[in-house]
Amino acid sequence: MRLDSFTVGYSLLEDRLLLQAVGDGDTQSFWITRRAALMIADGIQKALTEQHLKFGSHSVAPEHVSDLLAFKHNAATEKNPPKSGAVQSWVKTPPILLYQIGYATENADDCVINLTDSNGQGHGYRLKSEMLHALLNLIQTQCDQAGWGLRLLTPAVTGLVVQSVH
Repeated sequence: MRLDSFTVGYSLLEDRLLLQAVGDGDTQSFWITRRAALMIADGIQKALTEQHLKFGSHSVAPEHVSDLLAFKHNAATEKNPPKSGAVQSWVKTPPILLYQIGYATENADDCVINLTDSNGQGHGYRLKSEMLHALLNLIQTQCDQAGWGLRLLTPAVTGLVVQSVH
């Protein structure tokens, strides 16, 4: 299913994030726990790295891939900043609790994200890598607002370089 849009909000009552994904005119809601937020972030970053290594420019040395991804992340989040809005209070089906998250890179532009609940029911969404960056940024923003203290962007994606002088 093609992912058209997504919204993420924090539920104080549930102490979870609510991800609402809209694809092909259908809305599906997912509860995201702290652990699931970390799994999503890890998977997105691995998928983006894999996508670059498989389909990206080979003129970038492997040791500079993290810098390139940091640049792409910053560009994507500037182009697609979190927009104000609200998650829908009514949906056809109640939110499902994410149990497993999978990713597949298909080409230089597209990735597939598979969200699976504890009953093994899965929902697959095709989206551009730019949207993966925006989703990661939106989840990080909501984790910050929830006060969870999670850092979803690893140093490889944030562009943080740690150096020491001896």
